[in-house]
Amino acid sequence: MSKYSVKYKIIVTVLIFIVVSALIISSNFVLDLKSKYLMILHLFLLALFFNIIFFFRLRSKSAYEKNKEALEDSENKYRTLIESLIEGIGIVDENENFTFVNKAGNEIFGCYNNELVGKNLKEFTTDKNFNSVLKKTSNKKSGNTDVYELEILGLDKIQRTILVKTNPVLDENGLYRGAFGFFSDITEQKKYEVQREKIVKELETKLSDGKHIANGFLPICASCHSIRDKEDVWHPIADYLSKHTDIKFSHSVCPDCKDDIYGAGNNGLSQRREYNVSDSK
Repeated sequence: MSKYSVKYKIIVTVLIFIVVSALIISSNFVLDLKSKYLMILHLFLLALFFNIIFFFRLRSKSAYEKNKEALEDSENKYRTLIESLIEGIGIVDENENFTFVNKAGNEIFGCYNNELVGKNLKEFTTDKNFNSVLKKTSNKKSGNTDVYELEILGLDKIQRTILVKTNPVLDENGLYRGAFGFFSDITEQKKYEVQREKIVKELETKLSDGKHIANGFLPICASCHSIRDKEDVWHPIADYLSKHTDIKFSHSVCPDCKDDIYGAGNNGLSQRREYNVSDSK
């Protein structure tokens, strides 16, 4: 109710009181003037009483409406915030039925029209994984939080890996009534981890190359510098390193060797000849 409506009602009440008072004074009732004034005073007090009651009821109603509007505004802000998050947020009951899921959570489970609410987690994972979740639920009943990975198959038939962080929801008696959780899609992250582990293993295998390399040492001939592989076969050092690494070699003749090969002071070797080991085969 607006402040103008309140003023209007007060004015009308005052006018009615004035009119009634005038009628009482000018009436032909067998009452002396003092009695008439007492009657007017009673009417005034009665009108004042009803106006006070009206004022407080109006004030109480106005405060209630303001609190209601503030609560609705706060609720809308929090809902907007939750719906705008890229991380999934959901609530399940004690039987793992979804009772609330935000937009991101629906999309992670392959649902795009808030279809996840009312469905059971068992519909999206294997019996083995679901039984594992139920075991974790027993842990949550004690009030403990939990973090775990879960393989799911969404309604869009896409396999995903999600990271779940849950907090138990307990009633006033401490009984488990469900869980409030955050979950995010880590499918791509898991793929990168698998690829990384594969590359690391390949590098480790390539670098170790079996038992002939022990603690970073290669068996190498003290004379010709050939290297022995795990099959006990000797290879020239350039051939071996070219095969087991990405190193490529260019060949030249150092000054000492040039004197041994061509004689001291011979400048016949004026240019360096470079080639790869693979070219010399």
